[in-house]
Amino acid sequence: MGLGLGGTIENVIVYNDEGWLNKLNYPDELVRHKILDVIGDMRLAGIFNCHIVAAASGHALNTQLAKKIFLGTRNRELGTSSD
Repeated sequence: MGLGLGGTIENVIVYNDEGWLNKLNYPDELVRHKILDVIGDMRLAGIFNCHIVAAASGHALNTQLAKKIFLGTRNRELGTSSD
């Protein structure tokens, strides 16, 4: 699928229909990874204080939200419309 390019079994979590192909470092490693993805993607919008609830999110959805936050913040600072 082209995901994890440049990754190795040591730094990429690999799984198939039968389970994990490598050992997870933590029982909740996948959740930790998703949380860090959201934090990193939101940081693209700048520094802001908020509470985020993410359900079934991924980089595409996260970056769409980050873009809206960024544009809304910028427009508010400029005194223009957010659309």
